[in-house]
Amino acid sequence: MGWEYDASRIAVPYFMCAGTGKSDDSGADPEKAFGGVSPLSAFSENYSKITDSVMKVRGRAVGAEHEQMLARSDGYMTVWMLYQLTGDEEAGNVFLGENAELLHNANWQDVEKNH
Repeated sequence: MGWEYDASRIAVPYFMCAGTGKSDDSGADPEKAFGGVSPLSAFSENYSKITDSVMKVRGRAVGAEHEQMLARSDGYMTVWMLYQLTGDEEAGNVFLGENAELLHNANWQDVEKNH
């Protein structure tokens, strides 16, 4: 979309989410055509640019269009904030460790995390 930003400058815990629908990822090569609001290639590249010293999580809601992401990600966003802002360990289990709930949710794909 032509916006300039530098994901490597992110220095706070970061939860990235997008959908797999055509509005977020049209399937087009972003170098040749509009690939969507958050094509997987850009989503992955931005995640990798965030330093590993920052807690980072990414995931895409299966079948969700961009305009559906507010509702589709609400539960995870709420739990993310609960963990990050209050230190709630139960909320943190959704994202932390090998058995993190997000890793096993069939409604989400392309999940990656560094904690």
